[in-house]
Amino acid sequence: AWYLESWNKEYGGRIREAMLADPSMSKTWKSSDYLANHMADVPVLVIATIKKDMVVIGPTLGASIYPAVQNLMLAARALGLGSVLTTLHVRHEDDVKALLGIPDDVQTMALIPIGRPMGQFGPVRRLPAEKVVYWDSWGTRRDR
Repeated sequence: AWYLESWNKEYGGRIREAMLADPSMSKTWKSSDYLANHMADVPVLVIATIKKDMVVIGPTLGASIYPAVQNLMLAARALGLGSVLTTLHVRHEDDVKALLGIPDDVQTMALIPIGRPMGQFGPVRRLPAEKVVYWDSWGTRRDR
């Protein structure tokens, strides 16, 4: 319920309408909305945490935890399981921590639902690196 409330606050209204109207985002929004409405049905929920005394505010926040989360997600995918890194639970950080008995000196950094994906779960399609990498300065593409 907390996740769904956060989802609706963050991605409801005009953002929802805009994403549904954009053909490149519609599928992503529908999938994300389904997850938000069915989070309670996910068989495994992993919450990645860090000790607050280790937290440095700035660009390094999460530098140690997010690579570990990525490795977890890659391992899940190798086993045919779907996962996603989410952070909407932090809107209810105190509630989540109380529910799970997480100490005050620990901060949650990510919620990773893991389960069997619905529908087709084939190879990931990515744009070629040449289309997303800039060289020497922002916006400069490499000529081949």
